[in-house]
Amino acid sequence: MLANCGGKIMIRGSTLLLIFVVSVGMIATYGISTAHADIQIKDVIEIKSVPEEIHNLFGSSVTPIDDIDGNGVSDIAVGAPGHADNTIGIGDVYLVMLDENGMPLVGDDGQISMVEINTNTENGPDSLGFYSQFGSSISSIGDIDDNGIMDIAVGAPGHPTQTMSTGSIYMIMLGEGGMVLRTVEINADTENGPTSLEDGDLFGSSIAQIGDIDGNGIMDIAVGAPGHHSGGIASGDVYILLLGDAGMVLETMEINADTPNGPFLEISNRFGASISPVGDIDGNGTPDIAVGAPGYYDRGITSGDVYIILLDENATVLNTIDINSETPNGPTTLEKGDHFGESVALVGDLDGNGVSDLAVGAPGHSLSELHTGDLYILHLETGGTVIHTFEINENTPNGPELEHLDYFGSSVALIGDPDRNDIVDIAVGAPGSDTLHMILLTSTNLTGTIYSDINRNGTMDAGEPGIEGHTMITYNSATGTFTELLTGPDGTYSQTLNTLPELLLIQSSYYPSGTILSSDEWYKYAMPESGVPIQLDIGFYPVPSDELVTLDVTTFYDDNRNGMMDAGEAPFPDVEITAYTYTIGPLSSITTDESGMATRADLVPADFLAQVVLPAGYEATSPIHTYSDGVEVPGALIVDGTSFDSTYTMMIGLSPVQ
Repeated sequence: MLANCGGKIMIRGSTLLLIFVVSVGMIATYGISTAHADIQIKDVIEIKSVPEEIHNLFGSSVTPIDDIDGNGVSDIAVGAPGHADNTIGIGDVYLVMLDENGMPLVGDDGQISMVEINTNTENGPDSLGFYSQFGSSISSIGDIDDNGIMDIAVGAPGHPTQTMSTGSIYMIMLGEGGMVLRTVEINADTENGPTSLEDGDLFGSSIAQIGDIDGNGIMDIAVGAPGHHSGGIASGDVYILLLGDAGMVLETMEINADTPNGPFLEISNRFGASISPVGDIDGNGTPDIAVGAPGYYDRGITSGDVYIILLDENATVLNTIDINSETPNGPTTLEKGDHFGESVALVGDLDGNGVSDLAVGAPGHSLSELHTGDLYILHLETGGTVIHTFEINENTPNGPELEHLDYFGSSVALIGDPDRNDIVDIAVGAPGSDTLHMILLTSTNLTGTIYSDINRNGTMDAGEPGIEGHTMITYNSATGTFTELLTGPDGTYSQTLNTLPELLLIQSSYYPSGTILSSDEWYKYAMPESGVPIQLDIGFYPVPSDELVTLDVTTFYDDNRNGMMDAGEAPFPDVEITAYTYTIGPLSSITTDESGMATRADLVPADFLAQVVLPAGYEATSPIHTYSDGVEVPGALIVDGTSFDSTYTMMIGLSPVQ
């Protein structure tokens, strides 16, 4: 049923929490202190399990799927491995349909529209049994059967094969409306499959489509077996399954404690509890993966770890990068029992630096109450280095209302753009309360126009043209990266800001040549607010030729070193004079002629610096500019004021260095 509860819509049934997020990033400034960027949450919507399904662990896994109801919005699949259908822990998967706002679709009967897949489903996983835990993991795996509809793989890590509980995964081919057309089981008995599995390995605890590793045109998958014993009891294992047509396994490879260049694993690390593709981190043309090890020991405590594993075209491990509480810029707030790495997912390029970021769950994290859970967003750069980390938890403004033993962060997935605002969204599970949280992201736009303010009134009026090719500069205080924005033919520029910094400054690089500022500002500081657009228009007045400033320069041999050109002192020819304006930047230099003279008549009435380039073996005796702190600059003329003369004269005396 739908009910309005204090500004939040509570949907009682299975529980889903929709978190609307606004984000602004990419700030433009020089010299300000580094400030972290944060996601801003706009609203929260919850969907909870129906009373008879309490403790079915709904939200343990989640993945995006195709639009199964034909309303133009992609839907999601959610696992409930605790579901009991006459058999304890047999498990279930729900295909949840979403509306055009990214919210669960509610029918005329007030119930959420969903399709259930379990052991009773026609053409479904009919081999499931006691504690199979079907739905512990889910991944979209592409269109395996070529019917135009995306298929899914579902893990059942407790499922027995023959006499052992090694675990299984099920490749489920879907049709229209979520109908199951065919199911293929992969386990220890599968030809070319994971034949090294042993009792208690929990194969199927995680699944991820990782791209086409072998280049045969079919997406391959990685499957976690965190109970595997290669590096000690439950040190963990990951199986790379190279697939052929219709889910056929062509070859299987392992990554564990014995793998060259692989992860260092010990007892109970549970490597393989989660897996996610991360794209081609090292740029060698082969997709890489991230693997969670939530039982990892760090500083003597089991806080958890995530390994980024770099692969070649043969799925050979080239290098392993681990991220834990000791990683610079990483999740430094981790504590004992947080289980960082219980879930991991690629979440798109949230900070706009061109590298996709990672979301990592730490469901054991405790804040106001025990194990409410946490989600860490890791901003990455090329090579897998962490630039910045921020958290989403119960203390996030307008964030999820978490309780004792919710285990928020047990699952996480990029779910496309269900609210269709051109910003990717994520879903986060809290199976301790049978809850899934869908976090809908939005962005703030930075826009502006750089124009020629012909009438010098500080406003862009009809007929005043934009200035094309002008450079605006932004600086991201969270990542420490600068971005240049060039104006288009109409003088406009824009940037999408995906994270919200504490401070934002946008600025013009310099003034266009031959102009002075006519607007009130050429840069802008802002304290960004969620969802509020940021705009900076700048007008520049093109100075008429009769208003330009002239600089006359004379260079001479100052024989008596008194700083003045006295009778008998000869001109010093071929001396270079540089000019720099604080608004336009460096100008072309001028050189004195045989009479020691040079003139430039193109300076705008604005602050400028003119300075001699000293000939070898000579020093300047005049003019001497003295700053307020007493520092002297010989051979320089600095004009800094609010009013300007039409002509400035610069007499530069040069004498051999003493």
